[in-house]
Amino acid sequence: MKIYQIIEGRHDHHKDENNLTVLPGHTGSVTLVQSEDKNILIDTGARGTWEETTKRLKQIGIDVLDIDIVLLTHLHLDHSYHVALFPQAQLLAWSHDWKSGETKCLTNDLNAGPLEIPIKGISAIRTPGHDECMNSFIIEGAEGIHLINNELIHLEGKNVIVSGDAINQVVIESNLEKIPYAYDAELYRASAQKILDQKPDFIIPGHGPIIFL
Repeated sequence: MKIYQIIEGRHDHHKDENNLTVLPGHTGSVTLVQSEDKNILIDTGARGTWEETTKRLKQIGIDVLDIDIVLLTHLHLDHSYHVALFPQAQLLAWSHDWKSGETKCLTNDLNAGPLEIPIKGISAIRTPGHDECMNSFIIEGAEGIHLINNELIHLEGKNVIVSGDAINQVVIESNLEKIPYAYDAELYRASAQKILDQKPDFIIPGHGPIIFL
């Protein structure tokens, strides 16, 4: 498998002439994973990043119709805004069912366990805290990570986790003391620890550069 950094998540903002906040400075990361016969996109970015995303995919030789599976770490719009623009893709994500007050998976009941990923070498772990419906994705046996600046990180059997907003560099450096926005701080810490317990070599966070462990 190969991993491509399509967008590095960022928190940049600027003001327009009316002093209103302008996006797409703020967006979650977008990651492409290529298996032997499938193109898997993890998160789809914020509003305003479509041109950036499609340009990068074209550089790799991928059209939006070539995306077979879209995996969402969670449903916040900076990570999922363009999800409907991959018409051939199977979508795998947790979803809030606001009408019934229940939380269900789009493919099976939430209590049945983590998302089942139909690709060998990719698995999901539930990592709530930042949001109730969150997954992080473990990628095993990838050949390398192709960065947006065309550099290549050789993995040689090392493992990668695409974490969404379940962990970041500040959280790790503070030994889980500094927690960003979370609806449940203790649940966030438990999920961050769960990620670290997987002993990944690299973490692709929702915002910020790749974390080397």
